[in-house]
Amino acid sequence: MRHSAFNALYLYAMILVGTTFVQGRTWTDTNGRQLIATIQGVRNESVTVLRESDQRRLTLSLDQLIEPDQEYAKSWAELQVNLRKRWPSSVKASGINVEQLPASEGGYSYATPHFRFHCDAELSNRLISHVATIFEVVYSAGLEIPLPIKPLPQGETHSVQLFKSTSDYEAAGAHPGSAGTYSFKRREVLVPLSSLAASDDAGVYRPESNPDYPTLIHEITHCITSDWRSYSPVWLFEGFARYMEVVSHSREQLNFDGLTPRLAVWRSGNGSYDNVPMVNFEFMLGCSYQKWDKTFYNKPENLRAQYTTAMVLVQYFLEIDSSNGERFKQYIFELSQGMEQQEALNILLNGRSFSDLTRDIVAAYQRERITFNFVKVD
Repeated sequence: MRHSAFNALYLYAMILVGTTFVQGRTWTDTNGRQLIATIQGVRNESVTVLRESDQRRLTLSLDQLIEPDQEYAKSWAELQVNLRKRWPSSVKASGINVEQLPASEGGYSYATPHFRFHCDAELSNRLISHVATIFEVVYSAGLEIPLPIKPLPQGETHSVQLFKSTSDYEAAGAHPGSAGTYSFKRREVLVPLSSLAASDDAGVYRPESNPDYPTLIHEITHCITSDWRSYSPVWLFEGFARYMEVVSHSREQLNFDGLTPRLAVWRSGNGSYDNVPMVNFEFMLGCSYQKWDKTFYNKPENLRAQYTTAMVLVQYFLEIDSSNGERFKQYIFELSQGMEQQEALNILLNGRSFSDLTRDIVAAYQRERITFNFVKVD
């Protein structure tokens, strides 16, 4: 199936090279011979490159290259699809089949096509249907969004652990006081039933009317982008999850249309468009996971500013800064291929200093009648 995609991509890729960030790399064939060249296109199981030493265009057979170079060429071809692919206006997942598995001594289990849920309490059919559908619609969105979100291998499922007791939830490794957590150690989503607007009805948990699941969407996003954690900076990982969290949603659908910067900032917990608490953009773009977590535990009052800043950066680079988010998509691709974060950041800066970038973002949001108040974060 990849062959036809490569054929269709070739001409587009050749045109695109002049307008996007392309880095030379060392290509190695199966005999150990190497050359430094820039990729130009992929077609018919071959890759066209521009040799750095003499600017000569060469065509290399993919099966004669070592596996990492083959994977790079295929990933690059997929990037070209994403560069021209538009963001979906909405994503829907209806009629999700939830299978109740045999109860065990440890509790109750339920399965959908891409998730397996386990809870230490019995859930009503309506509650597990609501929860399972939200999980599946976010998974479906991950497949339609033009970013490198990998589908599960055939037959595999993500794990979800639901807890009746908040103390058991926190003992499993969740952040105290949180409404949901994606545990990288356990590789599963942890959720207390208290955050699902569920109540105990004679031993069976049922949903209250019109439950809203923004935090759940945030953690499901972490689940489906968990491989990003190994190469992406914290602002991207958390900012994208926050971006997904503020998207308008129903139980069966995510609606990306209409998510203006004003609406996103408001839904990010600010309740205002004036003097929105923000963190210095240069600090945030260089922030480590350790620094982020330090604020989580030591200065929770600054957390909203961190999340809002990360989300604003994602929305700005995705929707405002370049046509169809091309630089943002290229940035994530290069990170996924092993480029150092500081070097990849140059793609987003696009020749600007951090003060220039701050000026551009502030001006873009002022046009949306949003003002920022930058707070100090140690």
